[in-house]
Amino acid sequence: QNPHAADRTISFTASDGIAVSVAAISTVTVNDAPTDVALTNATIAENAGTNATVGSLSTTDLDVGDTFTYTFVSGTGSTDNAVFNILNGVLRANASFDFETKSTYSVRVRSTDAGGLFVETTLAVAVAPGSDVAVAGAPAAVPEDARTPLTLTPTLDAPTSGPPTVPLPSGGAAPFADADSRPRR
Repeated sequence: QNPHAADRTISFTASDGIAVSVAAISTVTVNDAPTDVALTNATIAENAGTNATVGSLSTTDLDVGDTFTYTFVSGTGSTDNAVFNILNGVLRANASFDFETKSTYSVRVRSTDAGGLFVETTLAVAVAPGSDVAVAGAPAAVPEDARTPLTLTPTLDAPTSGPPTVPLPSGGAAPFADADSRPRR
């Protein structure tokens, strides 16, 4: 059994053939401090959005079955604490991140066990680049009943797995015509 799991009393008997002696030794469980904090995933997709999950936090501790509370703390590596939040042991983004603006963030996390002992660790979070679609010549607004054709030229800053689209407020995507004038989505 795990010696950290519970208090124990060990009894033993000693005899030299003439006298018998019985003794008991009691052990008391001691709360061991956690030793490390890990993050299951240290990368978040560019433009993932507010409260997007980065990964789950976990703690290394000799005390089997211990529970932990995670908080941000100031100190070395806490530069970007304010742009993240922690909910139920999950590290989440407070906003969408732009890879071209900043590609790596640093947070300092404290893991406190049920007995009040803690460990602090600095974690790095990388932003994975996505495909940003820019549309050259797109007007800011077009009247709903406008009959004037628009010419839009999509450009991509990273490779994608399909033809370019322009996100629309309704959640759809505007198709583009290829060289032989067939609409593509």
